[in-house]
Amino acid sequence: MRRAIYYLKFMDAEVIEDIIQVQTELLKERAKLVKEHSKRIYNREYDAWYEELNYVEFNKIFKPLEIKAHKLIDKAIKARSKAKEKPEKEEIC
Repeated sequence: MRRAIYYLKFMDAEVIEDIIQVQTELLKERAKLVKEHSKRIYNREYDAWYEELNYVEFNKIFKPLEIKAHKLIDKAIKARSKAKEKPEKEEIC
């Protein structure tokens, strides 16, 4: 978490807003995937249950989510570039 915050402080506010927008849209789907592909395991040593995600197939499981994230990122970039182009065209007229 500290590393993520470290990098965020060097980013523009617009980029951070885009990251937050993409993550909020994908959060429910990510939680659903984690729930579907996790096993509940009992650890006798600590007398506790925990959820274990199948990290061997992690890339395969999250590939659809990654594809959707790339589409959302491209959509945000296009929207940002259109917003920047509009004021320039209005000034010329």
